[in-house]
Amino acid sequence: MAIYALFLLFSLVFSQENHEHTEPEDNTVTDRAELMKEWNEYMNDFVPADMMTFDLPARAEEDFIETIDIIPSYIRGAYFISSRESKDVNFYILDPSGKQVFLRIGKAEAIFHFDAAVKGQYIFRFKNTKMMQSHTVTFAVHCGNSTEDPLTAEHLTPLEKDLLTVQSSVKDFQVDQQFATLRQESHHKTVAASNINLLIFSVVESIFVVFVSFWQAYYIKKLLDNRRVL
Repeated sequence: MAIYALFLLFSLVFSQENHEHTEPEDNTVTDRAELMKEWNEYMNDFVPADMMTFDLPARAEEDFIETIDIIPSYIRGAYFISSRESKDVNFYILDPSGKQVFLRIGKAEAIFHFDAAVKGQYIFRFKNTKMMQSHTVTFAVHCGNSTEDPLTAEHLTPLEKDLLTVQSSVKDFQVDQQFATLRQESHHKTVAASNINLLIFSVVESIFVVFVSFWQAYYIKKLLDNRRVL
């Protein structure tokens, strides 16, 4: 019976671990709504100058450095973590003096935007606090005012204005699709990981049940044999 009790304890720990890594659905929906609102307000015409996907090992930090030579410069961007344990990753932005100008703790995705008022190197830092799990991070950033700003309205014909509007919409759609694709891939990876965990748990559960059944049958047989001897 001690083995069966150990199995029940293992089941409880496994369930609790899955529960800890599952965000409440209401919080997820609220965060996503706020993120979309922020994107529409600040990132409508965002075209990343740099966009990359990288692996962040366990207990590691990854720094990206951008040098600002012209002020004021408008810095904005976003990141996305394709992992369900996103609460283990923190994101910081440090100005040239080392002062923290932006911070996100345990968010799967976030948008940042601010005016750089100091010349020098700005550090974009990702930190993985997980002991053994690595993460895949997608990071997009644009520093400085856009180099694709159109001429003033009085210099453009109505057709040129319409073409610029279409161009901006296409670029917005392209960036949105890139992030949507990454989210979809993250969802598939999360589902696949959950299925693997469930499969492993089911196999372990079956082994325990079979072992306990054989042990009980052997124990009952021994009792009956002893009773016959008596």
